[in-house]
Amino acid sequence: EVPSGNVIALGGISGFAGSHLSEHLLEKGYKVAGTYLSEESLKLLPNKDKINLHKLNLLRRLISKLEE
Repeated sequence: EVPSGNVIALGGISGFAGSHLSEHLLEKGYKVAGTYLSEESLKLLPNKDKINLHKLNLLRRLISKLEE
């Protein structure tokens, strides 16, 4: 068990499972950080003001790899 107050990182936080899990973790006292792909996907995310959000740009990373 992770003590409450620690940060839990979730990938795909704006999806069905990620959004429900983030709500549960916040209720239990955890700090939550999560990744998302688009601003549009955050529209229905509850408690986004309490989550440390990080936008992923997978295309930029792919292009960087191809240019190496």
